[in-house]
Amino acid sequence: MSVTISGSAIISGAVSMDPATPVIAVASSTTAVNTTVGTPLSFSVFASVTGGNPPYVYSISSGTLPAGLTFNSTVGVVSGTPTTVQSISPVTFTVKDFFGIQATTTSTISFTVTPAPYTINYLVVAGGGGGGGTNAPSGYQGGGGGAGGLLSGSVNSVPLGTSFTISVGVGGTGGGSGPTGTSGTTGTSSSISSPVLTPITVPGGGGGGGGGPGGSPGTSGGSGGGGGNSGGPSGLATGSPGYGVAGTYGYPGGGPNGLQYLSGGGGAGGAGIGYPLAAGGAGYTWPFTGNSYAGGGNWGGNPSPGSGGGGAGGASPGNPSNTGGAGTAGTGGGGGGGGFTSAPYLGYGGQGGSGTVILAVQTSSYPGSAPGAIVTTPPAAPGYTILTYNTPSPTTPGSFTYTA
Repeated sequence: MSVTISGSAIISGAVSMDPATPVIAVASSTTAVNTTVGTPLSFSVFASVTGGNPPYVYSISSGTLPAGLTFNSTVGVVSGTPTTVQSISPVTFTVKDFFGIQATTTSTISFTVTPAPYTINYLVVAGGGGGGGTNAPSGYQGGGGGAGGLLSGSVNSVPLGTSFTISVGVGGTGGGSGPTGTSGTTGTSSSISSPVLTPITVPGGGGGGGGGPGGSPGTSGGSGGGGGNSGGPSGLATGSPGYGVAGTYGYPGGGPNGLQYLSGGGGAGGAGIGYPLAAGGAGYTWPFTGNSYAGGGNWGGNPSPGSGGGGAGGASPGNPSNTGGAGTAGTGGGGGGGGFTSAPYLGYGGQGGSGTVILAVQTSSYPGSAPGAIVTTPPAAPGYTILTYNTPSPTTPGSFTYTA
């Protein structure tokens, strides 16, 4: 048989159409990808490909990419944004030329996707001071307890597995009735610490001063307690800078013999300026929960509850109660001051409100477990999970660990 080719053909340039030409591939230096959810990435699975007959075709011969990532078979690039926490067995990539000749070198890459570092918002409130007691012989009331110190803030880029150590302080003990009326005691501090957070210790609120001559002013704390009738200065915010919520101060103590009905009120957030308006301060409203914290206690003679702060004051003449109300647990409010009765002129300060430590974390990052915490998703902060740590009882401090 013979074949005759007529006409002419001109071929210019160098053209290789030899299906036996090998494909030379160099695997990428990337053998393991460790990334986080939400972090975009893009890289080539081969460092270089030569020889053979282009165009080249890339493929995955074994394994599956993490959710959110795609593979471009034309250029051999993995790209996208991981959406799920997962660990992927090694994925093997191959490359072939136009004739289907495969390179002898493959590229094998493993993938690990962890949760993205996230922000933890915190509110630390110490225990409130106890209310001051009554001067029994005279009936002069004690001042309201000062609010517990308070600090809010946030810590960013918290890695998975980070632990936070949390301590929650209790409220101070209310003062007693006596010849001078004893002061309430200072509430205990609350704290939070972690490897990614400078340790924070927030001091407790000062106790309310005792009523009548000789009553002492509230001690230093997140916010000092109000003075008694003659307990010296008003309740001042005497805590460390940055701690305490200072507002209008408690009414000043009276002279040597005091002024009946004019006890000092709670320190933080403002207090009354005289009978019958000596209510505790409203405190600070945290946006993640919409609740108020660290309101001071009201004075002894006012039977009305403090304005979001401490409990009701003790008795006034004709009122059967003679003990200041306790501060609200979990808010750091001070106790009300001890009241008095016409006979036998007894009145005791109320227990200061215990503190609290609250964390607000994005629900998408919440690990799903927080031993010891009250876990809620309040409408005040959509998309956040709120972890509230309180004391086991009004007199027992709390100790907890949260692992992000």
